[in-house]
Amino acid sequence: MGKKGQINHIFIYIVALIIMGLIMFFGYSAIASTIEKGCEVQKVTFKNRLDSFLTGRHRSFGTNMRESLQAPCGYEEVCFVDYDKVQSQNSVGIEGHPIIASSVEDGAAATVFLVKEGFSEPILEKKLRVSVNDGFVCIPNKGGVFKFFFSGQGDRVKIREG
Repeated sequence: MGKKGQINHIFIYIVALIIMGLIMFFGYSAIASTIEKGCEVQKVTFKNRLDSFLTGRHRSFGTNMRESLQAPCGYEEVCFVDYDKVQSQNSVGIEGHPIIASSVEDGAAATVFLVKEGFSEPILEKKLRVSVNDGFVCIPNKGGVFKFFFSGQGDRVKIREG
């Protein structure tokens, strides 16, 4: 085989490497995008189900229900703020969650927060009438699930770990 044949082989290998690199790059981008969209779907589903628990039949006076929700995107905790109690206590009990404490002090309208690696994200950005002991409670992710116990009090829902 002459020099011309060797140059053709080298050219073919270079083109093949470039094509493989492009396929890997675009494939990774597509997979990452799909995972991110899947996480967003999990958060929206979690938010909608939790909102229905806090505003629906769980509110009726005397109703007691245990519910479990799949933890979206590996979040470690879901935290609830009882604005009536927290504002009268000047955010006592929220010290370990500075973003939530800041949100409460600023008067933001978020009642429920998801926590992951120390970062808190508001999930229900409206002031719902919830009741929690000491004005603030975080429920941990146990095995990929958040377990709640809801007690209806008529105008609000009392929440604790279930």
